[in-house]
Amino acid sequence: MTPRNDWNDRLIRLMDGELNEAEAAQVERELRQSAELQQQLSQLKEIDRFLQRQNKMVHPSKNFTDQVMNGITLPVRSSALSPKMGLMLLFGVLVITMIAVFSLRSGLFDSMEMPIEFNFQSLYFQKLSVPTLSLPFSGKWLVSAFLILNLVVGFVLLDRTILKPYFQRRAEAVH
Repeated sequence: MTPRNDWNDRLIRLMDGELNEAEAAQVERELRQSAELQQQLSQLKEIDRFLQRQNKMVHPSKNFTDQVMNGITLPVRSSALSPKMGLMLLFGVLVITMIAVFSLRSGLFDSMEMPIEFNFQSLYFQKLSVPTLSLPFSGKWLVSAFLILNLVVGFVLLDRTILKPYFQRRAEAVH
């Protein structure tokens, strides 16, 4: 008997009607003599039925190849920040930073100092003496943290919109 893969090919060709009469008769004889081949044929038929039920293949449009080939010649669009948009964002970050710095320097947030108190005295702790937790809050600290975050965003924008394109152009000019 021939190897299993060869029989798979023969059985598939038998199912598709691609064998001539002599080959088909020989495969039929082998099928009658071998329970293993019968089982293999039934498995292949089951696979074929499953694939027929699942065959919902979408056919591409007639000009699919032309569209793909035309798309290949188009320039690649960069997903990076455009220089114009990056500069506008950088300008906005700088304006907000300047407003925050002038607000801090003028003392606008000096009066925003108060403690934040956490009182854990509740029904659960009635019999226990739980101290009150008090954290100092300062508007200066909040605005300073905002300024630091704003400067980090500004440096990232500066890097992406000005420095990176500049150094890429220099590297390309050298090569």
